[in-house]
Amino acid sequence: MSADRVRILTGEWAPYVSQRFAEGGIACHLAREAFARAGLGVELEFQMPWLDGVYARAKAGGCDATLAWRPTPARREHFLASREPVMENRYVLFHLRSLGFDWRRFADLRPHAIAGTRGFNYGEAFRRAEAEGALDVRWCDTPRESFERLLRGEVALVAHDQGVGHEDLRAHFGAAELARITFHPRMTDHHLSHVIFPLANLERSRALCAAFDRGMAELRDAGAIPAWIEAFRAGRYGNEAFPGAYWTLEEPLEALVE
Repeated sequence: MSADRVRILTGEWAPYVSQRFAEGGIACHLAREAFARAGLGVELEFQMPWLDGVYARAKAGGCDATLAWRPTPARREHFLASREPVMENRYVLFHLRSLGFDWRRFADLRPHAIAGTRGFNYGEAFRRAEAEGALDVRWCDTPRESFERLLRGEVALVAHDQGVGHEDLRAHFGAAELARITFHPRMTDHHLSHVIFPLANLERSRALCAAFDRGMAELRDAGAIPAWIEAFRAGRYGNEAFPGAYWTLEEPLEALVE
């Protein structure tokens, strides 16, 4: 691996990370700019699937870094995590506009069948509520299948990341179908994801993690990051534009639901 080049392994998670978008999406752009402040170039490699492809290969030391991952205790057994995040995830419930839907606690969701995608994590509170029988979750193989079931009336809600949900809808459905679907702003989960560096390459990972954090600190001090976030919200990476105060890279919100 080149001493002055950082090889980052990642996958498709549009709109935040995508080979189809400018700079590889905003998360990759932030990483590239942070490393540039440390005098390091970035080589992006996209691979799927996430767990058996990107994560397993990165864990074995097959790259310098991977993004973007929530630095859970289990992942910290195999990786160093950057101090600064490069991605925000807000998990919400999509529904048909014709449904007069509101909720404040998971108990409110019990009457509604919810489509979820196998392998996705909608938060520990969501998992616990399903395990306790408080949620009626109909698991699907893909988000597209979940939204198809919503449009056919087989489920009332679809659990999904807010931004990724909009990109999946845009990719697979027409304007008439999109007009039928909206989402509730209350989140089932909210977290930030980071760049992680494999412990298998410990010495290099320590150096690169420190370089990344220095670079991000410089970008924050220079006030550069808000302009890129605003470009993302406006859809200038090739993604769907987001109205409102979305994607702030702030600390995870507290007391999302009861």
